[in-house]
Order: sequence, then structure tokens, then C-alpha cells
Amino acid sequence: MSTVAPTAVILGAYGGMGSAVAERLASNGYNLVLLGRNTQRLSALKSQLLANYSVQIADYAVDACDANAMAAVASKVTAESQ
Repeated sequence: MSTVAPTAVILGAYGGMGSAVAERLASNGYNLVLLGRNTQRLSALKSQLLANYSVQIADYAVDACDANAMAAVASKVTAESQ
């Protein structure tokens, strides 16, 4: 029987609290979906986490105030998880 690791979605992932939550969840084996506005900071966090933990991580640059953009990311994440 194989188990699937849980996945967490973190908005504002590269900021102080978001980064700390991402680190804690990755250390506990969670796969992550990192969301934030700054592509470079998301990429840096993703690289750091992948260097330290054996988890899967997707990152998307998105403005949480843009409902259409958030809906598009949600659709993409849902499609990729199937």
C-alpha cells in the first residue's frame, strides 16, 4: 500500500511567516504549492527547500487581489494534481 504525501498551499510563501510555515511543512514531508507575487523570491525559496527536503514543490507568481488570476492558478493546480 502506498501513501500519498499531503499537499499544502501557502500564499505569501516567501515572506517571514509564509517562509517559516513552508519550512515546517516541508520538514514534515508535505508537498507544497507556493504562491506569491515575486517570481525570484518564490524560486529562491523553492530551491532552498528542495535542497533540504525530499518533497515536491510547485510555485506560481500570482497577485492574491486578482480574483481571475487566483482562479486560473487554482485550476492549474487542480489539473496538475490529477
